[in-house]
Amino acid sequence: ALRRKEVLKGLRAHVSFCAKHAVPALVIHLTASKGRQAGGPTNEGLWVLEDLVKCAEDALVALAVENTQQPEFLDFVFSEIGSPFLRFCYDTSHDFLYGSSPGTLVSRWGHLLAVTHMGDNDGALDRHWLPGLGTLPWDTVRHHFPTDTYEGFLNLEVFPMDLQESPETFVRDAHGSARWLIRFLTGKEDT
Repeated sequence: ALRRKEVLKGLRAHVSFCAKHAVPALVIHLTASKGRQAGGPTNEGLWVLEDLVKCAEDALVALAVENTQQPEFLDFVFSEIGSPFLRFCYDTSHDFLYGSSPGTLVSRWGHLLAVTHMGDNDGALDRHWLPGLGTLPWDTVRHHFPTDTYEGFLNLEVFPMDLQESPETFVRDAHGSARWLIRFLTGKEDT
């Protein structure tokens, strides 16, 4: 219970920071990261999230829940909490590493999409590679992605494959990858 209160206190501080600096959404994970399994969704966890959603509503900041290693948590919380401030952060790499049926989460919850974490991987680890440099079947992403309703940014969550690469080169490559992704998903040039 004490740990839960500390986590909630920290997340409330993040919501306040976002409100203070006009950041429209805070991305959160519902489960532990780094390979730890959290078990199944619980009512106690739901109560904590409901409290945090109320805080976000008061601050006018969206909570964007990211699909992580246990995507069933998304179905649980989106089915239980009906707030316009509880939204979805779609992580492509996580979907294809941890989803039982890649693409279905973004099909099911795309109407709640507020943030994207677009990245690629080698099919084994969450590498955060530029889209198109790994093994993700981007045709599946395109098939399921809500291009007709999503009006937000396509954010990349990426790191250089070669740590010796200059920052300038990586930023240029990331920009090119983002432009490719926009054209690929929407059929339109980026603006």
